[in-house]
Amino acid sequence: MACMGAIPFQRDVEYPSSDGQPMAETDIHRDEMLDLIQALKRRYQDVRDVYVSGNLFFYYAQGDPRAVVAPDVFLVKGVEKKRREIYKLWEEGRPPSLVMS
Repeated sequence: MACMGAIPFQRDVEYPSSDGQPMAETDIHRDEMLDLIQALKRRYQDVRDVYVSGNLFFYYAQGDPRAVVAPDVFLVKGVEKKRREIYKLWEEGRPPSLVMS
């Protein structure tokens, strides 16, 4: 007999900040990625709610740590500008406004 209104059990899900693999980028690709991140950070340095990052794990489906991407560069409007180890879409509440891969 099922209990009405019961909260389903949800196990703790681990969302890693690394896959343990080194970045495999060419010198040109890495330099362009870093230049774009720095240019966007400079452009939005005085805007409190614009977050710029790149090569950071971006989890887009709660409960599924396989639902992850790591864009070369991304920008999110409407979230706090702070350091993150990972980005969880369901916690932040905002998808990227700009993605470059």
